Amino acid sequence: MAISKVRKFSLAGIGALPLVGMAVAMLMTSGDDKNTQAAEPTPPPELTRSVPLDSTPTPTRTPAPATPTPTPVVTAPPEPFTGGVQPVEKVVKLAEPAEISRVAFAAEAGFERIVIQFGSAALPGYRVAYVDRAVGCVAPVVAATPTPTPPKTAATPTPSGSTTPTTPTATPTRTPTRTPTPTPKAIPLAGSAFLLLRLNDTNLGSSGARTDLKATGTIVETKLTCSDYDAVQLTIGLAGKVAFRVTELASPPRLVVDFERVP
Repeated sequence: MAISKVRKFSLAGIGALPLVGMAVAMLMTSGDDKNTQAAEPTPPPELTRSVPLDSTPTPTRTPAPATPTPTPVVTAPPEPFTGGVQPVEKVVKLAEPAEISRVAFAAEAGFERIVIQFGSAALPGYRVAYVDRAVGCVAPVVAATPTPTPPKTAATPTPSGSTTPTTPTATPTRTPTRTPTPTPKAIPLAGSAFLLLRLNDTNLGSSGARTDLKATGTIVETKLTCSDYDAVQLTIGLAGKVAFRVTELASPPRLVVDFERVP
């Protein structure tokens, strides 16, 4: 009887073993799930790019600002030149001679200009005229001295009763003295037309003004051709026989001659 009881217990214990194993397995599985949920996921490794130490960064290109369209400038055409080719003359007698202090060129719109500046208080007399060529000083013509006429001799009276006639004294004939005309010396000057500017009662003084100038426009060359006999003479070589005009300016006194520009 005792042996059968033991076997029954053993069989019952054996039947319970599977249940116990299943319980233990469930407990272990539950613990693994908790550990798995508690663990944080491992992030993937970052990808890094090696940059050489001596590399130069590429600058960022900034677009250039748009260039504004310039507004066209409308230039008014130059005024028509007013002048002529006839001589211009002014007669003035100064108490003291005028002195030239400066001679200069200037280019303006439509014409070219020569300016003669004086150190005196007033402008001298002048004559501006075209000539055939540039020449030097011409000595002033001295009037011929007339030959004196001898006085008439009275006839000697004849004594009463004389038959000899009285012969009248002949009056001598006066022969006029001729003064030779001086021949001026030709002076070389560039240009195809020549304008003579004569300044009366004028000298160069001690300023040492430069009067011989050269240019490349309508005015080609200016040269001092005479400075004697209380007058200064400038001859201007031009590219052609163009119209000119004469203007007087003050403070300081200046004589201005404008020439129409050769096209």
